[in-house]
Amino acid sequence: MVEKVLFDTFQESLHNAIKHSQATKVEVLLSYQTEHILLKIKDEGKGFSLFQAMLKARNQPHFGILQMNDAAEKINASLQIDSKEGSGTEVSITVPRMGIEGETTNDQAHASG
Repeated sequence: MVEKVLFDTFQESLHNAIKHSQATKVEVLLSYQTEHILLKIKDEGKGFSLFQAMLKARNQPHFGILQMNDAAEKINASLQIDSKEGSGTEVSITVPRMGIEGETTNDQAHASG
């Protein structure tokens, strides 16, 4: 589930940058940290008004911003979209490492002595 949400966020962000931003460059960062995984997609395109995009998304639903946010919430991730007209866009999703699929955790507080 985590991998799917990260991939879908990456794909939608890249699609939006190509389709809407008029950017000539897109930077992608995927970083595995001790506490979390960070995916960041940044373009230097024309940017947009997040408020206007949210209003439009409510009236014309598609994957977009609202579904990226819903998907992030399902995996306890934090989605942040920073954009303003004339200054590009940065989409970041941070997923806590606790409970990532396939990872085992040892709770020492409940270990028998």
